[in-house]
Amino acid sequence: MGTHPNGPSVLAGQPTVYLKDIIKSNPEVLTSEIAKIYGDLPFLFKVLSVNKALSIQAHPDKVLGKKLFEKFPNLYKDPNHKPEMAVAITRFEALCGFRPLEEILSFLSKYPEFRELVGSDISSHFIQTVTGKEDSNVHENILSNKTALRQLFAAVMTADADIVTFQVKKLISRLESSDILVGSVQELLIRLNEQFPGDVGIFCVLMLNHVILEPSQAIFLGANEPHAYLSGASDNVIRAGLTPKFKDVAVLLDMLTYRYGNAESQILTPIPYNNSKSSLLYDPPIEEFSVLLATLNPQNKKEAYEDQSA
Repeated sequence: MGTHPNGPSVLAGQPTVYLKDIIKSNPEVLTSEIAKIYGDLPFLFKVLSVNKALSIQAHPDKVLGKKLFEKFPNLYKDPNHKPEMAVAITRFEALCGFRPLEEILSFLSKYPEFRELVGSDISSHFIQTVTGKEDSNVHENILSNKTALRQLFAAVMTADADIVTFQVKKLISRLESSDILVGSVQELLIRLNEQFPGDVGIFCVLMLNHVILEPSQAIFLGANEPHAYLSGASDNVIRAGLTPKFKDVAVLLDMLTYRYGNAESQILTPIPYNNSKSSLLYDPPIEEFSVLLATLNPQNKKEAYEDQSA
């Protein structure tokens, strides 16, 4: 729901009257302040039902978004950045951000197919660079860790498609011959291969956090951060795997921040809104939107907020 040209909202009972036109002719519906800053609705609201994994992707920041739109308007439909927040209505799965480096190190050891895909030089360099400095707060160590992480991810994403398919088949065949725990990394690898056989995104599971949200939990997906929605639940999206759509791997590799951390660090914790007992505020570190979740029941059918200016 919103004013995006690929799926613009219309007024109820008036299918030819678009929300964008209403806002343009009556900017006060946004409030004068928001209208002055944006001139349009600054967010797009979606309800997703994801039965099959959606593509591994990242959204550009404002500078890159404008550049991609101007250079490739047929691929990137508008110049805006696309920070994103997902609030779980049911149990929800996603890949979000790079795993802690010690997890990636352990997977290079545990999964020989992963090591063979990236090659001995790249894997050895990554191991030598980050071992002992996985959690370092020293600026130089963080920079070298990010560089090594980028090299490893690039080796995965630019690997020859035939080699990827071969290594995925080896990996899945080996996993299927052993006992698999429900909810494990191995189960996720097998499940995604059933949806996208031989796809390079299978190996991304070994580099990106597997985040499971319970109802009312949320994640915020900032610009230039890799993510994919897997189960439960656009334009200016740079895709790289788990999709038959256009993939722009080179742009993706250049744009990512290569921040790394555990799955819990990806979850956005809500706070009670304005002394309310039934509403939670999800307030991401951006100016375009926040989200209120109000939980009502037959005994409490209304929600009223105190005047914050009082």
